[in-house]
Amino acid sequence: MKYTKQILLSVVLMISLFSWLVYYFMTGTTKADTTTYQMNIETLPASGFLKAYNMAPGDKSTSILHVKNSGNLDFTYAVSAKQTSGATDLYNTLQLQVWNNTAKLYEGPLNKLQDLPLGEISKLGQMDLTFTAILPLSANNSLQGLLSKTEFIFTATNPLIATTLTLSGPASEDYNDPVTFLAYLTDTTKIVPISNATIALHLGNQSFTSITNSQGNASFTFKPNQPTGLYELSANFAGNTMYSPSNSSVSFTINKEETTLDIISSKTLAVGKVVVKAKLKEDGITPIANRTITFKNGDTQQSGITDKDGIATVTLQLPSNKYTLNAYFDGDAFYQPSSATQIVYVYTPTQFIIWCGNEEDEHEVKLGRDYVFWGAQWAKQVKSGHYDANPSFKGYADKVGSDDWTTSPGNSSDPPQQVSKYISVIAATHIDKNGSTIMGNIVDDVILEVDSPDSYQPNPGHSSSGVMVTKVEQGDFSSSN
Repeated sequence: MKYTKQILLSVVLMISLFSWLVYYFMTGTTKADTTTYQMNIETLPASGFLKAYNMAPGDKSTSILHVKNSGNLDFTYAVSAKQTSGATDLYNTLQLQVWNNTAKLYEGPLNKLQDLPLGEISKLGQMDLTFTAILPLSANNSLQGLLSKTEFIFTATNPLIATTLTLSGPASEDYNDPVTFLAYLTDTTKIVPISNATIALHLGNQSFTSITNSQGNASFTFKPNQPTGLYELSANFAGNTMYSPSNSSVSFTINKEETTLDIISSKTLAVGKVVVKAKLKEDGITPIANRTITFKNGDTQQSGITDKDGIATVTLQLPSNKYTLNAYFDGDAFYQPSSATQIVYVYTPTQFIIWCGNEEDEHEVKLGRDYVFWGAQWAKQVKSGHYDANPSFKGYADKVGSDDWTTSPGNSSDPPQQVSKYISVIAATHIDKNGSTIMGNIVDDVILEVDSPDSYQPNPGHSSSGVMVTKVEQGDFSSSN
C-alpha cells in the first residue's frame, strides 16, 4: 500500500485545501532512525484559483498554480475534476487545458479530467501548472446565467522504499537435525537495516515466520522433516505501508540422517524362547519408530517393525547352537542404512551341576575349561573346597530353586534322555549331604559346549563333559530377555 494525500481546489467561487501527514520510522545502523518522515503538498495561490464569471462562447480563463512539495519525501501526483454544485450542462460543456513548464499535459472536456499524471516533485521541490478553462464557441444560449462549481483534486503518492533481502546459512543438513538461517533486510536506498519486519521462510511444505531485530536480522532454527534431496529455500518480505516487498532464495540439500542399530537382546537364549531385539536410533540417541528391521542367521530371516522406543522384536525358531545373528536396517528416503552383529548361544536349559569350588579356581568358573557335568566319576573333579557329599552324587539336581538345589544319590535322580550341543548347567562351590538328600548352592548359570552330545546317556556309567563358553546372562537361565 502507498501513502497518498489529496488537495481539493474549487473552481469559480473558492479554493478549499486540506492535507494530512504520514509519519513513520526508518531503521538506522544499530537503532531506529528517529527522523519523522512527512509527505505534504501545497499550492499557491491558496484561494481564488481559476475564477470566471459571465463567460461568453469563446471566452477563456487562465490561472497559474504553483505546486510545492513541502515535506521530506519525494512523490508523484495527479489531478482529477469533480463538479460539486451548479449547472451540470455548463460543467459538461466547459473545456480545459493543463500545461507544465514545458508541455501540454491535457486538452479536453473538464468533466473527463480523471487521474491525470502530472509528474514527480522531489522533496522541497516545486512545479508550475497552467490551467485554462474555455467555453466553446459552440455553446448555446441556454447556458447564459448558469453557475458551476468544480473541485480539482490533487493526489500525491509516495513510492514505497525499495528493500533488499538476503538469506544466509549452510548448504545442507541432515534430516531432522536442527539448522539455522538468517534473513537480512535492508533499505536499498540508505543501505541500513530494517527492524520489526515480518519475514516468512519456506522449505518445501515447511513454513516459518520471524521478526527482524535492530540489526535487520530474522533468525530461523528448524528441523528439516522432508525426504532427502535438493530444495529451494526461500525467504519473503511481503512489504508494508512503508517498504516494498523483496525476496531471496538459496539451494538447500537435505541429507539422509545417520542411524545406529544395536542388538539389545541377550546373547544367551533358551531353546523355544529365541526372542531377539534390535534398537534403531537417530544419531545414536533418538529412537526411530515405524521402520523395518530384518534379522538374519544363515538362511533364516525374519522382519519386525520398530515401536515408539525404536525397538523391533521377532521370535526365531532356532535349535541349540552357536549363531552369528545379523540385523539390518536398509535405510529409506530419510535415514541412512545401518546394521549390527551379535554372537548368540541358543541353549537347552538343564539341571546338571559342575564343580567350581576348588581353591585353585578361586571358586570361579573358568572360560574355556572342560567340566564334567554327568557320570559315576563326577566327584573326582573335586580337589578342594566345601564338598561333604560322597561319590554317590552323579551330577544332576532333581529340584532347583533360586539359590540352591537338591537331589537324590546314585541313579535315583532323573536326568534328560539326551542333550544338545549347547546346554546350561549350574556352577556350585558348596555341596552337602543330609541323610539321603544331597544339596548345594548356585553361584552361576553357565553354558557348556558339550564335547560329544551323541555319546551322552542318562546312565551315569557314561561320563559327559563340556567346555564352558559363556555365562547365562541374568534372567536367561529359564527365559529370554
